[in-house]
Amino acid sequence: MTLIPRILVPLLLFTTGAAHGDVSEPEDVEITRHNYVEMSDGVKLSASILRPGTGGPFPTVIIFSPYGDSIAQPLFRPAPELLEAGYAVVAADWRGTGCSGGSMELGTERFRDDGHELITWVAEQDWSTGKVGMAGPSARGTSQLFVAPGAPHALKAIAPYTFNTDLYRDMTHRGGIPHYLSAIGWSAIDQPRASARVMKVPNETCRANRRTQDRASALRSFAMLSHPHDGDEYQVGSAWDLGPEIMVPTMIFQSIYDKWTPATGIWMYPDLQGPKRLLLSNGGHGMSRAPGPLGEVVRWFDYWLKGIDNGIIDEPPVRVWLETDEPQTIGFERTFDAWPPAGAETLSFYLDADGTLADGVPSKRSSASYDFGPVSDAVTTRLPGFNFDKDWHTMPDAGLTYLSDPVEQSALLIGSGELVLQASVSTADTDLIGILSEVNYKGEITYLQHAMLRASQHGDIDRTVRPGRLWRRHAASTPLEPGKVHDFRLEIPPLAHPLRSGSRIRLDLVPVWVATQHLGWDLIPVPYAGTVTVHHAGDGERSAVLLTVVDVGTELPPAPACGSLEGQPCRKGGRSPDN
Repeated sequence: MTLIPRILVPLLLFTTGAAHGDVSEPEDVEITRHNYVEMSDGVKLSASILRPGTGGPFPTVIIFSPYGDSIAQPLFRPAPELLEAGYAVVAADWRGTGCSGGSMELGTERFRDDGHELITWVAEQDWSTGKVGMAGPSARGTSQLFVAPGAPHALKAIAPYTFNTDLYRDMTHRGGIPHYLSAIGWSAIDQPRASARVMKVPNETCRANRRTQDRASALRSFAMLSHPHDGDEYQVGSAWDLGPEIMVPTMIFQSIYDKWTPATGIWMYPDLQGPKRLLLSNGGHGMSRAPGPLGEVVRWFDYWLKGIDNGIIDEPPVRVWLETDEPQTIGFERTFDAWPPAGAETLSFYLDADGTLADGVPSKRSSASYDFGPVSDAVTTRLPGFNFDKDWHTMPDAGLTYLSDPVEQSALLIGSGELVLQASVSTADTDLIGILSEVNYKGEITYLQHAMLRASQHGDIDRTVRPGRLWRRHAASTPLEPGKVHDFRLEIPPLAHPLRSGSRIRLDLVPVWVATQHLGWDLIPVPYAGTVTVHHAGDGERSAVLLTVVDVGTELPPAPACGSLEGQPCRKGGRSPDN
């Protein structure tokens, strides 16, 4: 009997067809499977062609996937929505996956050439108008970013959503801390298992292609855990710097609280060279199947592939959906002319004695400490599953907690932030984790965002790489001098949340085991147990939470019920601010 480590069990659930968003086949759609498109190097890519039952030729959208979509789930969303709107859809497998031959080579020139040759083939078919788009979430979204630069003229628009752009920062390491379910889970379980659903397909070309696949190529991010720093092995599969090469019209959708594909892809948006749109919402990975973003994808293609003047090109380029609820209904919308939004201000809170977040710099020196480790606490006691809401309700009293006074004016928390910790550590390294939440006048605590950093990688910040973002190169580690006060700066990923007058900001500084058990972050901590001492003020030391806000003083709609927001769990407390 094969024993599966408990930490990997949730991934077996994550790879079902339902999790990937496929639907049953409608009667009014013509599906042709086992089309094999030969690339210039002789490798054949598997593709299914989906067309509306009547009419044609059709503008065509490619969904390019590593999950065996061409055979196992050709109706992966947004295919149903596109077919209903009068598009043909081509569900194609990356090389080395599904029924395609060769080795998986995300980010290489060969991968880009595959995309270009596939676009050209689609445009030449008699059922196609010659106008082609690309769409899809997650890895299907990332693939578009590698194909778009230098793409054939037939590619008229792309719509990547809920995707990542940086293998190191978005997937395998968060703030330099190894994230084993992203790395091991995707490369060793999720992608291979989804792709292998075609193993029993009675098609000789598919079987022959499967025999040529290099299984080891799919395990690249598994092996990456042995590389603790960013480097070439990560960057070949990272698209974060390709924005200046993308001329094709691009619509980006990112959900702020997506654990699998963090919303850091929004930082590509300013670099895109062609017409562009950015949509943001609270919510997680499941927002890729929500009616709101899928409807906007169809509108985007209607304009660029069909020439329908539907007004989308005249709308504000940046749209932020706030307080989207669990049924994925949008609460309200705010629009902006650019990202980052113009006129943004910094809302500063300073860590002070007695667990307060003060409006001004504390006048007296003080400090507070918490313990971390050992490693077994973080790995072996992980709660099973991904029930973020349930785990949020059982957050333990561990680490340090700071709470602000009620804010006087409502505002929108839009954009990234920064957690500054003047701190000393009793060992050569530790993992610093901060959890931000909002506490309303009832004492209800709603998750806002997190910040993470492996302390030994706290240097090498370059703020010119991504203006408005704390960018760290993660090129090397420097052991800490025990007891010495260091200036640690942790990136707070983008926020999209209304902060109502009367609410407070709460910061929890916690050891890794709290993040693994109660936030669903599966992190590999440092092999130490020790103490972190946070210094609040004095001799130039200032520990602070710095948040980006816009529309200070704005009027906001009534707050939704606690626990109703997509991707933002809420736990109820009393009216006491100490809950």
